[in-house]
Amino acid sequence: MRIKQLREEKGLSQQKLADILGDALTQQKINNYENKIYEPDINILMRMAEYFNVSIDYLVGHSDNRQILKETTEYKLTNKESEFIKILRNFPEDLTDKQLEYMKCILNKLGKK
Repeated sequence: MRIKQLREEKGLSQQKLADILGDALTQQKINNYENKIYEPDINILMRMAEYFNVSIDYLVGHSDNRQILKETTEYKLTNKESEFIKILRNFPEDLTDKQLEYMKCILNKLGKK
C-alpha cells in the first residue's frame, strides 16, 4: 500500500485524509491501513485512488505507473496544462489553496473571471 506515501506527498495528516474521504473513515482506520493491520474495502480504495489521481494498482503496489491524468475525448489538456496540474498536485494542500487564490486575484486584475 502506498497510502502513507501519497498522503505525505500532499502534506496531509491521517485525520485530514479521513476527513477528506469521509464516509465514517477515522484517523485510526487510516493508521490501520498504513500499518497493514486492515485492508480498505474496494469502495475506499476507489475513493483514495480518485482523490490521489492514481490507479488502484498503483495505490496497492501492483504497478509503478501512477496514471496521473486521465484524458477523455471530450476534453484534452494541453501539455502546459498537464504540467501545471502535475506541479500543483505536489503542493501541500494549504499552499494549493493559496496558489488558487493568487491565480484568481491575477485573473481578476486582468478583467477575466
